[in-house]
Amino acid sequence: MTVAAGHWGVLPSVAARDLDDDPEQLALVCRALDLYSELKRTFDQADSEDELKRYADSELMAQVKENSFGLHRERVARWKAEREKAERDG
Repeated sequence: MTVAAGHWGVLPSVAARDLDDDPEQLALVCRALDLYSELKRTFDQADSEDELKRYADSELMAQVKENSFGLHRERVARWKAEREKAERDG
């Protein structure tokens, strides 16, 4: 509760009350998205793998890497397919 309260900038009692009034716990979903966004920004700004060593045990950072590399592979495959099509079509 303290972590959520700190993130939202409120007292833990206020965070607890807000979560009680949020049966779908959308606030926690939003927090998870915020954390993902923060790690994605860290990943994108890293100049080397050494800068990411402190996240070696982070499942969320592993997901960020998997998503980033997967997206890159998709873009490369799409670019290659478009280039091959353009070469065939002349």
